[in-house]
Amino acid sequence: MYDIHHVAVTASNFETSIAFYEKLGFKTLFSKHVPEKQKKIALMGLGNLKLELFWYEDFVDNISTRNTMGNNVKDVGPKHFALKTNSLTETKKLLESKGIELASEPDLGDAGYQFFFIRDPDGIWIEFVQDDIYV
Repeated sequence: MYDIHHVAVTASNFETSIAFYEKLGFKTLFSKHVPEKQKKIALMGLGNLKLELFWYEDFVDNISTRNTMGNNVKDVGPKHFALKTNSLTETKKLLESKGIELASEPDLGDAGYQFFFIRDPDGIWIEFVQDDIYV
């Protein structure tokens, strides 16, 4: 009945974030500057996932909400988003070849699948998951 449509992220630098997500394989589907609202918006796609990227002239940056891996998981609210891969090893090599550093080494999570994290230019956590269990 439902399927994932999008994840929304607000960036401190619109162009830097677009370039970063393009390195991950996202394609820019739509991009618009809305001067009367002092914002920019882009819709980026990767498979059936869309990333809605916002930038506001008067953005607020509270980096303390992004300090711990996965985003302060004991606090109520969104934490991170995850991208599924068939091979963490190959994904790690690909990311490193594009100059993207890992924020954690591959590990086995409590849910039984392997994962690692990277961070976007604003420190937003992105998890890569090799899920051979819940397929």
